[in-house]
Amino acid sequence: MGVDPKKIHVLPNAADADTFGPNRFQQSIRPRLGIPENEVVLGFIGWFVSWHNFDLLIEALGRVKDEGATLLLVGDGDLKEELESLAIQHGCLDDIVFTGSVPYTEIPEYINAMDICIIPGSNQYRSPIKLFEYMCMGKAVVAPRLEPIE
Repeated sequence: MGVDPKKIHVLPNAADADTFGPNRFQQSIRPRLGIPENEVVLGFIGWFVSWHNFDLLIEALGRVKDEGATLLLVGDGDLKEELESLAIQHGCLDDIVFTGSVPYTEIPEYINAMDICIIPGSNQYRSPIKLFEYMCMGKAVVAPRLEPIE
């Protein structure tokens, strides 16, 4: 294209450390969500779309449903009813909290309520900002092994 490569800089995604810094909250929102403080909370924040592979996540939750884990799904999307049906099929609907969409300013509170943050699926071409938000808050993250995430 005729542009000097030295003039091109690629900046990766990042999270705002002031917004998503660890230990920002004195109180947990778990009680408000009906989640006991001693539960292990797995969580996802985002849109419920097919490429997130929620079917695998809900199947896995069904396998450990008696181990004291709750899945916190923050967001909404076309797949919500399908996810509820899948959870019923795997016997774990009572172990899932669907919050619906929440304002972006409240997202850190929901991440704070999670012990393990999940990125159930992604694609080869994107680096999800939620990964950096989860990490900025000091959370353990489970994600697929894809080049943009590694």
